[in-house]
Amino acid sequence: MLTTFNEVDMSNIQEMRTRHKDAFLKKHNLKLGFMSAFVEAFAFALQEQPVVNAVIDDTTK
Repeated sequence: MLTTFNEVDMSNIQEMRTRHKDAFLKKHNLKLGFMSAFVEAFAFALQEQPVVNAVIDDTTK
């Protein structure tokens, strides 16, 4: 199993969430979390670098 950790500057996303969370809650009756930003980033990464959509499958054991 491979585990990696990367530090990411989330200050822009935190600021965006703080700015829009009340209006988002009022309009959609849902809390605005961070998952939407993560999904957007993943979708962009997959379009730009399709190799990111890879799997390590060690079935030799």
